[in-house]
Amino acid sequence: EAFIINSGGVYHAYVNRCPHAGTPLDLWPNEFLTEDGNHLICATHGAIFEQHTGLCVEGPCPGACLERLPVEAKRSSLVVRCPS
Repeated sequence: EAFIINSGGVYHAYVNRCPHAGTPLDLWPNEFLTEDGNHLICATHGAIFEQHTGLCVEGPCPGACLERLPVEAKRSSLVVRCPS
């Protein structure tokens, strides 16, 4: 599973897996943001990630990153490429 986030008009896609324990970030479907909407959060462990880089800035895995997926805008669609 993966998800796409629109951060300041720029789209970023990530594999929906916390680098700390491999669990999905969203405990409830499609809820990836902190209460203030500024960061991504792992609902299981409380790890906090930057939206635009996927870098963990707080919690049990500082310095670890979410796995990025390439996103490309094509006309009115977004195309996300998955690694083979």
